[in-house]
Amino acid sequence: MNLTRRWAEKFEKPELLRIDVAYSRLKKQVNVRQARGTSLIEMNVESGDPIEAAAIANEIADVYLSYRTQATARN
Repeated sequence: MNLTRRWAEKFEKPELLRIDVAYSRLKKQVNVRQARGTSLIEMNVESGDPIEAAAIANEIADVYLSYRTQATARN
C-alpha cells in the first residue's frame, strides 16, 4: 500500500517513514479480532481519512482471505 511513502507525504516528511514507524502507526490504527472457533474476523480501522481506513481494511481482508485459502488448500 506504500504507507511509508503516503504517510511521509501526508505529514510533510522529507523522506519515507521508516518501516518500524509505519508499522507502529498502523498497529495503533487497526484492531482485528477473530471470532472464537471460526475463520471470521472483525476489524476496525481508525483514520482521519475514511478512504485510507477503507483501503487498509480491504487490504487486510484480502491478505487474510489469501492466507485462509492457502491454509485450506494445504490441509
